[in-house]
Amino acid sequence: MRLNYIIFLVVVFSTLTSGLKIFENGYGEDIYSSSTYGDSIVNIVTNNCNAGMESCIETQVINDNGFYAFSNNNSFNSNDYRYIEFSMKISYDSSVITKKPTIYAAVETVSIPTRVYLNDTIYVSFSDGEKASYVDLTQWSFVRIKMTDLSVHEKTFNNFKLASDTRNVTIYFGQASFFGDSTSLYPIGTNSGFSLSPKVFLSTLLLLVALFFF
Repeated sequence: MRLNYIIFLVVVFSTLTSGLKIFENGYGEDIYSSSTYGDSIVNIVTNNCNAGMESCIETQVINDNGFYAFSNNNSFNSNDYRYIEFSMKISYDSSVITKKPTIYAAVETVSIPTRVYLNDTIYVSFSDGEKASYVDLTQWSFVRIKMTDLSVHEKTFNNFKLASDTRNVTIYFGQASFFGDSTSLYPIGTNSGFSLSPKVFLSTLLLLVALFFF
């Protein structure tokens, strides 16, 4: 009985948190780097990655507002994929760059592109998903963005980018997926107000029930 219940919880929880893989030790199906050569140099590396990663994407920004970007051979459905979640960090020589770089996200395949600046705990927390008291992207951090905050209101979109306003910054990116709903409480991922996803509520309730009985 216990084994059947545990299997049921695992299946339900995995269903609630399933999404579209963007990059998890390799690109998801039909997804590819669309970074502009000359603004940045992009490579898949196996060092400097987050714990649990076999590989991650390293982007060396060589011009101001240089960026890492990915696209899809087809398109992303904004009804199915309302959130993007990923891990990232940056590195730079603080003796050369004295002003903290500004990192932002954008989707350019929409009518009015909007930037989301990753200097706010609305969008960024520590890599374990706990709520952060400050943002320090020089350590691995967990990022969640609701796509409507990037002005994705059309039925489909086909682009996402991370950029630095300052050159000579390296951006590391991985453990990235699109989800229909947020998969945890923090970060909230939107400036439109807090609302607990029904799927997150149900998955949390199921886990609490499991802890109570076992």
